[in-house]
Amino acid sequence: MDGFDSSVGLIILAATNRPEILDQALLRAGRFDRQVLVDRPDKKGRLDILKVHVKKVTLAQDIDLEKVAALTTGFSGADLANLVNEAALAATRRKASAVELQDFTAAIERIVAGLEKKNRVLNPKERETVAYHEMGHALAALARGKTGNYLAFFPSYAYLQQVYEAFAARWPDIPTLVQQRSLDDAGRAEFLAQFAPHPANTLLGFAVMGGIFGEGVDLVGDRLIGCAIVGVGLPQVNPRQEMLRRYYEEQSGCGFDYAYRYPGMNKVLQAAGRVVRTPQDKGVVLLLDDRFAQPDTARLFPPHWQHIQYLPGTAALETALAAFWDV
Repeated sequence: MDGFDSSVGLIILAATNRPEILDQALLRAGRFDRQVLVDRPDKKGRLDILKVHVKKVTLAQDIDLEKVAALTTGFSGADLANLVNEAALAATRRKASAVELQDFTAAIERIVAGLEKKNRVLNPKERETVAYHEMGHALAALARGKTGNYLAFFPSYAYLQQVYEAFAARWPDIPTLVQQRSLDDAGRAEFLAQFAPHPANTLLGFAVMGGIFGEGVDLVGDRLIGCAIVGVGLPQVNPRQEMLRRYYEEQSGCGFDYAYRYPGMNKVLQAAGRVVRTPQDKGVVLLLDDRFAQPDTARLFPPHWQHIQYLPGTAALETALAAFWDV
C-alpha cells in the first residue's frame, strides 16, 4: 500500500468479518482509515436474503418465510445461505419432496449448536445469537412447566422485541402478550387485566423491567405463578450515574455498587416480587443471566433466595420445574 503515488486517483476497498483481529497498522491514517460498518440484517433484510436463497430449493406450499426470518435473529447472509442448504438436507433425510418449517427449525438447531462448540471463542454477534436461542428454550420450559400466567422482564424494549419475534415464531402454540412502547397507566391496566385468576390456558407476557411495571403490580394468587428476569437491571451509563459513581468511589471505594449494581438489583427484586405477594402464593423465578452467579451480584440476594438452584441447561430446568410443581 505504500507504493501508490499520491496523485493517482485510486480507492482501495476491503472487507472483513473479523475487524477485531486486524493489525492496527492497517487502520492508521493513509491506509484503511475509513471504516463502514455493514451490520447483520434485521428481520426484513433476513426475509429478503432468504427469498434469494430459497429459489434453488422446493418449498412446501404453506411455508412462511417471515417465521423463518423471525427465528434467525443474529444470522448473517452467509448463515442464511447455510441455513437453506441445511434445511434442504434435512428434508432429503426425511425423504420429503419439499422443504417444510420443521426442516428450517432443525437446521437452525444444527447451526446454533455449531456456534456453541466449546473449542472456539464466540464473537459478540455469535454470543447474541446463541443467547436468543437459549433464552427462548428457557421461556418455553417455564411456560410449559404448568398451566398459568407468566411474565418475562427484559432490560430494554429493543431486547424484548428481538426475543419475542424469535419466540413467537418458534413456539406459536404458547399464547403471548407484549408490552407496547410508551405504555400509559390505562394501557398497563389493560395489559395486567389479561392475567386473570384460574386461567384455563397459559399466558406468557413480555415486559420491560422497571418503569411502568416497577411498582403497583399486584397479581395475587394464581394470577401470576412465575417470571423470568433477563439481565441484572444495571442502569445505562449516563452523566448522572457517572457522577454518583465518582462520588461514592471517592467516599468508600464502592462507586460502581452505588451507581449501578444496587439500583439494578432493586429492579430485579421488584420484578421477582410480582410473583409471591401473600404467604399462600407459590411461584417460580428464573434469573437468565450468568452474572447472577457471580459473587458481586449473588451477595446482594435476600436471605430467602439462599435456596436458589444453578442449572446447566434447559433439560435440567424442565426437571427442576416438574419437581417444584409436583410438591
